[in-house]
Amino acid sequence: MIKVITSFAIIIFAFNFCSSAQDISGDYLLTANGHTFLMVLNQDGSEITGRLENISNKTSPAQSSLIKGKIEGRKISFTRENSMLVIPQEYSGFLFQVSSDNELDQKGMAGVFSDMSRPAFSWFATPLD
Repeated sequence: MIKVITSFAIIIFAFNFCSSAQDISGDYLLTANGHTFLMVLNQDGSEITGRLENISNKTSPAQSSLIKGKIEGRKISFTRENSMLVIPQEYSGFLFQVSSDNELDQKGMAGVFSDMSRPAFSWFATPLD
């Protein structure tokens, strides 16, 4: 619960610094409910598509999921689907920039997602450089 509150505090703090016109296409490291994923995003206008590759479990084959969603201002939302998910996961959150040394240099995104219709799992993603 503290992680969720902290995530939203960061989002609220950084909310005013994010440009709504930015292109977020690229590769990200996404952490969700203790799992780590490579997230590849492609943006075309307000639409986003891509995939999530589970990289946290090295003992089983990589689990690949397709994602599809949209950007509205600073808000991001997308659905994650694959054959192992009975019900697609719904992700929502906000784009932000983290300040270090008074410089806005680290873009990212964070929010919550639902799994099996249970809400309030947290997630965050930062770009891979």
